[in-house]
Amino acid sequence: MLVIGRNNNNNNNHHNNTMKWLSSFPSLDGIGPLSMLGMGLLGHLSATWSLSDWEQLVNGILLPLYRALVLSYLALRIYHVVLEPLFDRRGKVPSTVTKANNTNRGIELEDDDDDDDTITSSTLPPPINITGRYQLVENENFEELLAVQGIPWALRSAANRARPTHKFIHRGHSLTIQIQGIIESETKYMIGGKKVTETAVRGRQFHDTVTYLEDGTGIQTFKRAIHDGYTVRVCRRFSPDKSKLTMTSTVEFDDKGKDRVECRQLFERIDN
Repeated sequence: MLVIGRNNNNNNNHHNNTMKWLSSFPSLDGIGPLSMLGMGLLGHLSATWSLSDWEQLVNGILLPLYRALVLSYLALRIYHVVLEPLFDRRGKVPSTVTKANNTNRGIELEDDDDDDDTITSSTLPPPINITGRYQLVENENFEELLAVQGIPWALRSAANRARPTHKFIHRGHSLTIQIQGIIESETKYMIGGKKVTETAVRGRQFHDTVTYLEDGTGIQTFKRAIHDGYTVRVCRRFSPDKSKLTMTSTVEFDDKGKDRVECRQLFERIDN
């Protein structure tokens, strides 16, 4: 009987402490009935459950539930980042690129319209040759650019710290861009004309068109997100001696209520 009395005293003290903690909150007049019910249930459990009961609840239910949620999230991310791009490419026209581990493969879609008044390989010579290999040395607002496109924080942070290399193989009006880094890709373009290249970046489908800059100092790529309601304009401008490359990327949304986001990246040439 003495032991039971001690347990009752401990439970009463625990209950009184809990009630004092709950009474420290502001007035409950504005709290809804569900919240009142939850707080009442909390008070009841605090008076009747021992510390071991709470430990069993946490270890037996809450921790396994948390682990299951984390594993489900990781599985979903792996699907979107790795598997979904592979599924999206099935059943399409074979890629013009043969590199096995690409995440961004070019597929040329011909336009039947013959009214083409832009530069093509059959008209004027290219105003610039951008063949070379460049490495990223500086980012400005790059993480924000990824955020507005729905890229998760962990991937944005890793991409912002990475220092990838961009290699350009430019012959006539044919251009191949090879990117080596966290995301490796190789895409072929025909600069000018109305050829569209279909690419995939982390499950998102884009239609790309490439033209020369009007001042002849580089190229610009228009990437239209097919299902996501925005366009990315990527302007690559080279210094006169081709030692530096400034890449400016701008995201513009179909929804005019959203502000456009722009980032700047500086590359330096790492070959001769």
